[in-house]
Amino acid sequence: MRIGITQRIIKESNHGELRDELSHDWVDYLTENFPSALLIPIPNFTILDNKWFENLNLDLLMLSNGNDLGEFTRRDKLERHAINFAVNNSIPVIGFCRGFQIINHLSIVYIVSSYTYFI
Repeated sequence: MRIGITQRIIKESNHGELRDELSHDWVDYLTENFPSALLIPIPNFTILDNKWFENLNLDLLMLSNGNDLGEFTRRDKLERHAINFAVNNSIPVIGFCRGFQIINHLSIVYIVSSYTYFI
């Protein structure tokens, strides 16, 4: 299983640069419970390209926690694009905290009967 997971954006305190970040909690949880899964962190691109997402060949898109909606527009745009790509390509989407908020914000509800995830 190939799982794409979005990342929060942080401002690194020493240099003031913006960085993508994925909590070790996600890595630990997913590798422990889905040991054969390939976890693919999705960077917060500013140039959105469907071909990049196609090349990932995802089985699941996970929208992670962190950041408020509107706090970083590049993340908002990336996640909107990723959701639209997933929907158009029949890829299941699951959101946690902020991830669920953006799904709700887009007024999208997914029921995927062929997959069951206990996360």
